[in-house]
Amino acid sequence: MEKIQLNWKIAGKAGDGVMLAAKFFAKLCQHHGLQVFNYYEYPSLIKGGHQTGQVYASSESASCQRRHLDLLVLFHPKFLAFHLDALDEKSVVLINAKSFDSSQYPQLKARVITIPFSQLAKQEVGDALMANMMMIAASAKFFDFKSDQLLELVKK
Repeated sequence: MEKIQLNWKIAGKAGDGVMLAAKFFAKLCQHHGLQVFNYYEYPSLIKGGHQTGQVYASSESASCQRRHLDLLVLFHPKFLAFHLDALDEKSVVLINAKSFDSSQYPQLKARVITIPFSQLAKQEVGDALMANMMMIAASAKFFDFKSDQLLELVKK
């Protein structure tokens, strides 16, 4: 069997749904037969402070987080600066925005994709807080996860 490893991180403000998204993504990885290690950072800040949830998953042992990120998902572009040292030319950054000015980050080597998840969630579902579920779906697609397993997990 081929060895599978992935390192995924989501970052946003406290109250964006970062922790829920990270827990959900970890469950999705488990549903795909992977061992999972979750790591959360949530400093003692009032609503609006920087939070992260990280999931390292592997077909073998997953007992700690890894530094290099395969996919970084950001609720807000301003949080990119916190994670630049974990990105390289193989990394992808998915940003909840219509556009992104990469000239502010000359050291950024990762590929950046912008999708206005909050706007789409508000338009399509009526609640911008559903952006985190859209981000999980995009992450699942990135890692080639089966959509039926994602749907099954959402129904639970």
